[in-house]
Amino acid sequence: MLAPVVAVVVLIGAAPTSAQVPHIVGGTNVSIELLPWQVSVQIGGKHFCGGSIISKSWVLTAAHCIRMYFSYRIRAGTANLRTGRLYDVIQKKIHERYNTVAFDCDVAILKIRGEFRLGKKVKIVPLATSRPQAGASVMVSGWGAMVEGGNTTNFLRATVVQVVSLSECRSCYFSEALTGNMVCAAVPAGGKDACQGDSGGPLVHGKKLVGVVSFGKGCARPYYPGVYADVVSLRSWITKNTGIK
Repeated sequence: MLAPVVAVVVLIGAAPTSAQVPHIVGGTNVSIELLPWQVSVQIGGKHFCGGSIISKSWVLTAAHCIRMYFSYRIRAGTANLRTGRLYDVIQKKIHERYNTVAFDCDVAILKIRGEFRLGKKVKIVPLATSRPQAGASVMVSGWGAMVEGGNTTNFLRATVVQVVSLSECRSCYFSEALTGNMVCAAVPAGGKDACQGDSGGPLVHGKKLVGVVSFGKGCARPYYPGVYADVVSLRSWITKNTGIK
């Protein structure tokens, strides 16, 4: 979708369009042991979006990443997209109230065949039960582009940003309808953010999942925080449809 001047992009892994979001800008390469819940959601053997392991069989990602007619696989246990273990997705579900224009309720769940082989490189991330306060440091990660309009990377990257209050975020996105199902994060001067290819990936605080990469205006632009699906407000839907607690 397009704002009056600045494109609002959702951070999926295909070539940039007006309906796409960003990847990790201003970050560093990280090992999978640091973020063992991070997975790559793949189509046709290629990275498409990020995701988070929330149980032995379920992955949480963004609704805008999922097309019901596509076949998906999950690559887990690696920071390098050329390695790791692949799992077939046998079930997918998008939040019923997902709004394709405003990106409200931008979450989806994917069930794999069998179970993840848990270990030091593959772990379940707990769902947060309370929202971090404005100013709290949170980490976002993924295989997305390192600069706006750039290419995705084969190596997992992460960066630390700060939670921005919803009221402040709304003042930045004055032309967009931000809802209580969203959480925002950024650094004041810009330069750190998610970007194309990072959609669906985790935003964590204290090793708990607080957000899912959703959309933003460009990548790491000053005055435009990244917008994430709020796991706390959407937690009841996630637990109801996966059976996790």
